[in-house]
Amino acid sequence: MKRYYDEYHQGGAGASSFVKDKNIPLNDISKALFIERYLRGRILDVGCGSGFDVSYFHSKGCEIEGCDISEIAVEHAKKRFPGLKFFVHDFESSKFDKKYDTICCFEVLEHILDYQSFLKNMAASLEERGRLIISTPNIFGLRSYLRLILRDGTVFGIGTSDDSHIRFFSVDTLSNTLIKAGFRIVKVKTFSTSRIPCPSGWGGSIATVCEKS
Repeated sequence: MKRYYDEYHQGGAGASSFVKDKNIPLNDISKALFIERYLRGRILDVGCGSGFDVSYFHSKGCEIEGCDISEIAVEHAKKRFPGLKFFVHDFESSKFDKKYDTICCFEVLEHILDYQSFLKNMAASLEERGRLIISTPNIFGLRSYLRLILRDGTVFGIGTSDDSHIRFFSVDTLSNTLIKAGFRIVKVKTFSTSRIPCPSGWGGSIATVCEKS
């Protein structure tokens, strides 16, 4: 896994638009503004990649650090944002000794093989009643339906799917997974990941705010 994401952040192995700097936090400013309302205390961005989202939330006054499984990603983040803290850690394997008030995990859970240990270790790294904010693709989003029906991800500029995704979630399955991991759901919202307008709940990305029970 580490080797894959080292290559990923060097521009290979299924590198996606999330690796490229678009100067748009979370690739969706409306999602970033939604999440910003729920950030509090000491914050950790798990799977921070090149560090742009950490830099964005820091610019909004947040006390935030970033970590990633990839040493290459962390090296890039440190070079781009030398005033911020980034480090290497694998939450799938272990918790982190330092505890945080909020842990963010943007478009990462769908890549994790042992997602139960991943969530358990993040929970163990949160303060009591600490907050976890997760975003992940919505398998029941309009974009996913169009991919399935058309069988051509290039139609309407939707783009091809990322072959590194090994987990797929709906709003309900993500909420149930988080509840089983010991969290209480606070707020759920979906966001469109394309220029195609869609009804509420059909957005291509799910953002879920929850608290450690």
